[in-house]
Amino acid sequence: MNTEQAYMDSLVRFALPEMQSKSHVIDVKNSVDEARVFWILSTLRFLENGFIPFYIGCNSCNKGINYTVEGVHFQCLNCGNINGVSTKRFRLSVEVSDATGELQTNLFTNEVYKLLRMLEININPDCINSADLNDKVKALTFIVALKIV
Repeated sequence: MNTEQAYMDSLVRFALPEMQSKSHVIDVKNSVDEARVFWILSTLRFLENGFIPFYIGCNSCNKGINYTVEGVHFQCLNCGNINGVSTKRFRLSVEVSDATGELQTNLFTNEVYKLLRMLEININPDCINSADLNDKVKALTFIVALKIV
């Protein structure tokens, strides 16, 4: 887990999102501040058609690698980990919207699993159709933490 990911996980667990001052999508679009975390009360729409897409990546840095199966041991050329293992990583394109507009972002493996737990979906992400996810979230609002990268 990289430092930024650990920070964001801690932020979500301990920051009490419902107590944070809220921003709007338009604030994110108009900002260049890469340090700021924007908390947005929003709806979500998944942009994928079909099953949640995945790639095979390094278990340390999450970067995509040139293996097509999980469990291969290798030295990662991206992060230098000499004990790397090829691992399935999920990437789900999502539209975050509020009254001021919408923007597209990606949910990666950890966030995909958190969302599935929140929705009480207990099956493997690569068996889930994005249309089914859209049906489950269309009546819900979420507090989303976004950073510009």
